[in-house]
Amino acid sequence: MPAPVQGERVCAYIELKEGVESFTKKEAWALMEAEKVARYKWPDRVELIQGLPARPRARSSKNVLRKQIAEKLKAERAQRGAQGRGGGGGLGVGCAVTAVTMEGHTSS
Repeated sequence: MPAPVQGERVCAYIELKEGVESFTKKEAWALMEAEKVARYKWPDRVELIQGLPARPRARSSKNVLRKQIAEKLKAERAQRGAQGRGGGGGLGVGCAVTAVTMEGHTSS
């Protein structure tokens, strides 16, 4: 996802398996730590979705997700600015998107 200083940060799109109600960033971090994933790959944000965009090529799906998160961040910054909390800087150019299907995870 775009970031004003770093250029891009990790946003994990999570599709929950049936019967799982939620999955938090804290749970994602615990899973990443257990799997010994390098910390720079851990998500700064978790977005729950009903299904990944269906496209013929994976790259196209990532581009759809990149556009969605950029628009969502822009709207959130505009809303914070309207509430008097400041805009927090402009959007960066790059965007890293991680799409994950949580098939084996059960929420406790």
